[in-house]
Amino acid sequence: MSLSIKTLILVVLIVIPTIILTFLASNLIISKSFEKLETEKSEKNIERVLNIIEANVESLHLLNRDWSNWDDSYEFAQDKNKEFIEINLTDSTLINAKLNLIAFFDPEGNLVHAKAFDLVSQVEIDVPDYLAEHLVQDKLLAGSDPGDDRRGVLATSGGLLFVSAHPILTSNGEGPSTGILVMARNIDEGVAASISSSAELPVKIIPNPAGDQNTDKLSLKIVDRNKVVGYGVINDIYNESSLVAEVEMDRGITQEGSRTITYFLYFLAAIGLFSGILSILFMRGTVLGPVESLSRGVAGIASAGNFSQRVGVRGGGELAALATGVNQMLDALEATQGRLNVLMSNLQGMAYRCLNDEKWTMEFVSEGALALTGYQPVELIGNKRISFAEVIVEADRKNVWAEVQKSIKVDLPYQINYRILTKEGVQKWVWEQGRAVGSAKGLRLEGFITDVTPRKKAEEALVVEKANVEKKVEERTAELAEAKEKVSQGWLQIQKEKAKLVSSINSLALGFVITDGAGSIVLTNPAVDKILGGPAGAEWTFESLQAVLGTQYNLKEEIDLCLKDPTKCVPKTVEVKARYIEVLICPITTPAAEKRQTFGVVVIFEDTTEAKLLERSRDEFFSIASHELRTPLTAIRGNSSLLMDQYGETINKNADMKEMVDDMHASSVRLIKIVNDFLDSSRLEQHKIEFKNVVLDMGNIIDGVVRELDPVASAKNIALKFTKPKGTVSTVGDLEKVVQILTNIVGNAVNYTKVGGVTIEAGTDGGKAFVRVADTGVGISPTNQTLLFKKFQQAGERILARDVTQGTGMGLYISKLLAQGMNGDVYLEKSELGKGSSFVLALPVAGQAKQVI
Repeated sequence: MSLSIKTLILVVLIVIPTIILTFLASNLIISKSFEKLETEKSEKNIERVLNIIEANVESLHLLNRDWSNWDDSYEFAQDKNKEFIEINLTDSTLINAKLNLIAFFDPEGNLVHAKAFDLVSQVEIDVPDYLAEHLVQDKLLAGSDPGDDRRGVLATSGGLLFVSAHPILTSNGEGPSTGILVMARNIDEGVAASISSSAELPVKIIPNPAGDQNTDKLSLKIVDRNKVVGYGVINDIYNESSLVAEVEMDRGITQEGSRTITYFLYFLAAIGLFSGILSILFMRGTVLGPVESLSRGVAGIASAGNFSQRVGVRGGGELAALATGVNQMLDALEATQGRLNVLMSNLQGMAYRCLNDEKWTMEFVSEGALALTGYQPVELIGNKRISFAEVIVEADRKNVWAEVQKSIKVDLPYQINYRILTKEGVQKWVWEQGRAVGSAKGLRLEGFITDVTPRKKAEEALVVEKANVEKKVEERTAELAEAKEKVSQGWLQIQKEKAKLVSSINSLALGFVITDGAGSIVLTNPAVDKILGGPAGAEWTFESLQAVLGTQYNLKEEIDLCLKDPTKCVPKTVEVKARYIEVLICPITTPAAEKRQTFGVVVIFEDTTEAKLLERSRDEFFSIASHELRTPLTAIRGNSSLLMDQYGETINKNADMKEMVDDMHASSVRLIKIVNDFLDSSRLEQHKIEFKNVVLDMGNIIDGVVRELDPVASAKNIALKFTKPKGTVSTVGDLEKVVQILTNIVGNAVNYTKVGGVTIEAGTDGGKAFVRVADTGVGISPTNQTLLFKKFQQAGERILARDVTQGTGMGLYISKLLAQGMNGDVYLEKSELGKGSSFVLALPVAGQAKQVI
């Protein structure tokens, strides 16, 4: 077998196992990673669905608590007056609140009044038996003491319901309770669809397949390679695990992982093939060819027995040097013993004489030691600088010693391959040949060591190449078999996927138009005919679409603009036949990881007429509220103030009259504030408020707010402290708006602090100037923290309780909108029940400016 074939076999044997092991290890790691990602995403989706269901339950319970903590309900439970029923328990009340049942019970569980309603047919009905059996003392009517409330999902023979039961208390939430108020809402198709829409996933609420003993909150079931179903356990109103939310999800992450592994396999195969071919060509040109030539030359000289002949020297490098060395060795055979040292100095290697000890103590080393090891001969002789044993790589030292000792025992020469570490730290493969000379007492070792690193690298490359070739043959065979199978199934699969895609597009409520790369329309859905007013099944073209859109929207120009710059693909509204149509263009391109190619565009049409009309109606309502609500309220406030000023002495003599006038004045002031807050929030939402931004000194502003609120804090015996910064904290903003925000935040801190104090500090962090307001008040629970900065919510722990003596619940919402309008933000930094809260106002740091307020 020739050296070329041996080299090829060696390369293949090295390359193929290396690629196989690399692929298997990568496949295992990538697959596990994608499976973990899919599980985490699925569990988050299930938790989100459970949170949506819990939010529906809490919404009903909040409505119930609003009704049950009401003085009118409190009195009705006692006197059962008909006026309450005629005013409050009407059909429209249940329709607007989306209630199927509202029932009042006395503290002993006796029914005071009940109203059941069918929201679908919108008619009053009798209380269903399947619900009536739960309206008893040992079930929903568990107790009438304050805090004895229940809410949750109720499973009955007639279906699922959201149910809430709450004791009837005064508007201040005080007892004793005069009964229990029960509200119920059917979980019909509309409610289920709303939950699915909020979760953006198909959701069903079904009986728990594992029964009440199921302890797993979340579980997953893989249906097939494309779909996974998740189950989240729902504790019903009796705290039993009798229901589960079934969520259907696709397996896009796992499918993406499979594609990634396939691409990686192709990449490994290509790298292996390229490396193998390159290695063979390189070895053939630089090693194998010269070695074969040298071998033929040496064999010819040996067969002729004529040592005056010389082998041919081709090229350069170690093999050429080896050929030269052979010729020099032939010269040495003809030369005298005196020229032996000169011959040795020209050899590509090191001749030596050493002791047979574990340090291989050198007695003679040729000049070739410098090129081979980097050490001068004098540094090796007698272990003056380093012993030759230390030059040998530590892992090979025992093997070298064992091979030499074995040859000494049988009195034969030894040949060894091992690794050395040069003075420069370079690792080399060397080949050594020698034998023992002398008696056992004075035994010496004589031999020659040469560098064979290029040969070793060539052998390793050949092994890798061989492995590559074998791997490629196996893969190609498998690919051919798989391709044959796929050809027979491919066409049918393509038709199925096409049918699914067309069905999905046709079911969309949005108008959907797809074009190819040439600009021809290849698909439209029925919604296009409905939205653009065309006949059913019309054959749409660019010309017919443009005719409907008119001159106000050039469809082809918008498509060209979107294809050139995808950031320009934004929705635009067009008025068509007294209707408003929103048009969005999206290019169809290859994934970002590949070379970008465009195959066409998708044009989406949406009828936004109803939204436009609603927006116009809202603006008209705000205008009416501004003039029709605020004007009479201002008159009431002024008149009540006038009464107190002009007739104060007379009014003060009559306690009832004084209380009535005070309540009228306080209520008018609060209602005016509600109207103003509502209108402010509306103008902020519509971006109709102008911000006059200037450079501000936050320290001066905070001093003014502290002076204004310090009397309120002092009246409550709490400290209001401003820790002033070392330097000036400058920001850019509207002075009036910044004062409004800080007054609201600091005022909330004072209002919700009973013991301790409120601390204010200011500073800068990066590109933001901040004001931190920390208090030692009641704090906010994690559940209620999620409701902050929303309309009609307050910062206290009883964040949703009806409390007419407090604010409107719009302060934090308006403050956040004002801060965002000045390129800043207001956020809750931290809060803990019973320990207090910390709010932060962050605004941009001011640059170099002349005016500072």
